[in-house]
Amino acid sequence: MMQGIQFDYFHGMEAEQYSFYRIPKMLFTAECFRGLSCEAKVLYGLMLDRMGLSIKNRWFDEEDRVYIVFTVEEIVEMMDCGTQKAVKLVKELDADKGIGLIEKKRLGLGKPNVIYVKNFMTVNEEPCLPRGRADDEDRKGREVNREPGSDNLGIEETDKQFSRILWEYKATEAAIDADISLFDTDKNGEPILPEGQERLFRNYDFEGSENSGFL
Repeated sequence: MMQGIQFDYFHGMEAEQYSFYRIPKMLFTAECFRGLSCEAKVLYGLMLDRMGLSIKNRWFDEEDRVYIVFTVEEIVEMMDCGTQKAVKLVKELDADKGIGLIEKKRLGLGKPNVIYVKNFMTVNEEPCLPRGRADDEDRKGREVNREPGSDNLGIEETDKQFSRILWEYKATEAAIDADISLFDTDKNGEPILPEGQERLFRNYDFEGSENSGFL
């Protein structure tokens, strides 16, 4: 751990005079990149930066696609990690074993691999949405495929369960003394109590005796 180094504050517009590596916010906010490690995201940012050099040098293939040259040794140096770690990070990004943000191509013996850095905004020709919007789209998809009326049934059942739990909780604190004559009765002469609220009512004998149990 480095100690004894003191850094100054930025004042005014001083931060604008420095060069920074840019890592797309989408890598941290989109659902499709949730499983990608932070180090792999940083490496992808470094590769995007290297794209500027490729464009300047006109490194385009026959299909006008930009490619970069970024060796494992360079990754080790820039990421300050071991060779195995560097290889692991590349695999995370690679199309063969990882998420597919880069694609490697071998040029032959003795030549470095070239890397195609892919557009993080598109996945299978569809936009990669932020997590909130992705959840919305997923919910819309479920609504389209849901059987008619199933939503209402689910909501009604949930309301019943919640109402029952709520009333059960209240019943532990208080119960209402009610004369049985206040309720309608079924064919067996039993009082019909509000559904889910049965435990809130006790049968009270107004002639002088109280039933110890709930109705």
